[in-house]
Amino acid sequence: MNRRLKIFAALMVAATLAALAVARSPVGTTRGQGVDQLVVQGKAIAVNPADAGQERVGRLRYLGGLVLTSNDRRFGGISGLLWEPGCRRLLAASDDGYWFILEPAEHDGRLTGIATAYVASFHQPDGRKAMRKSEVDAEALARDASGQVWVFYEQNHRAERFAGLSACQPETLVTEPDRVWPLPHTGGWAMNGGAEAAAGMGAALTFLSESATTVAGARDRRGVIGQPVPGSAAQMFSYAVPAGFSPTDMDALNGDGRDGRMLVLHRRLSGFGGFAAIVAEATLPQAVEGETALPQGEAASPQAEARVVPVEIARLAAPLSVDNMEALAIRAEGERRFIYLMSDDNYQFFQRTLLLKFELLPPSAP
Repeated sequence: MNRRLKIFAALMVAATLAALAVARSPVGTTRGQGVDQLVVQGKAIAVNPADAGQERVGRLRYLGGLVLTSNDRRFGGISGLLWEPGCRRLLAASDDGYWFILEPAEHDGRLTGIATAYVASFHQPDGRKAMRKSEVDAEALARDASGQVWVFYEQNHRAERFAGLSACQPETLVTEPDRVWPLPHTGGWAMNGGAEAAAGMGAALTFLSESATTVAGARDRRGVIGQPVPGSAAQMFSYAVPAGFSPTDMDALNGDGRDGRMLVLHRRLSGFGGFAAIVAEATLPQAVEGETALPQGEAASPQAEARVVPVEIARLAAPLSVDNMEALAIRAEGERRFIYLMSDDNYQFFQRTLLLKFELLPPSAP
């Protein structure tokens, strides 16, 4: 690449990143303090628009995808996702402070549309609706061993528990958080470099950040495993991201995640290639029982940290259908695992909200 092309590519990336930071929907825009039904249209999309017959992407088998749109300006910005098996719905959160319930319409296992949808604003512990971005900059959702939903935020690095909130009961979207967990080991993290991916691990919760650390010459990301109660165990590990990518979401492969096996979603933006995404499998360290948590901001000894190296199972890049992929949820059906991926359109006209469904195939699948 010659010097002019390098400069042009750098300018394109800088311009795109700048655009993503502005022109967002105003926090607090709502029709009321309650829950509203939402009309969401879904336009079918092939995993490879240049080859409508393609169904395999690495170890993933494509089971349909949609470009989602709505006339409601609150819709978009999806950054976290959970599957609700009791009602076969998706619970989603935006980084502008909105809950969404999406009930997929499917035929013969393939995603064909959205049957039902709801929206509501996040509520604060005092019952009011948030009015500042820093209060509701949600980046990940996780479910703990008791089935309760946690929201992980950046800017003010914390997680909040919304006990009783469920996509099966839309009226619970107005639930107020009943517990706040100031995230350990996050002192010194950038405001926009917080917990981008999170999941339950038995009695503990784990999260990955966009904050980088250098390990063996590589730019790893920080990981933390801890129990969300005062004085509980909290340990750090380093996560070896694929070169050029950042983690944006993860979910447990088996049950409550106690075995540490996760699927992790990663995203990349480049000046020439646009967006790309990687789904990888990773096994996180087992939570250490009874470990004393370090004060917030104090780093553990690098020699004591485990290093997790994920194994890539699928990559989405041009000409495949991909955008700013930020959300992943696993749907377990017996021994089969289905994966839903969603993109954050940043409320920008030149981006899309994609909902893609895949089946995870065994390593030996032809």
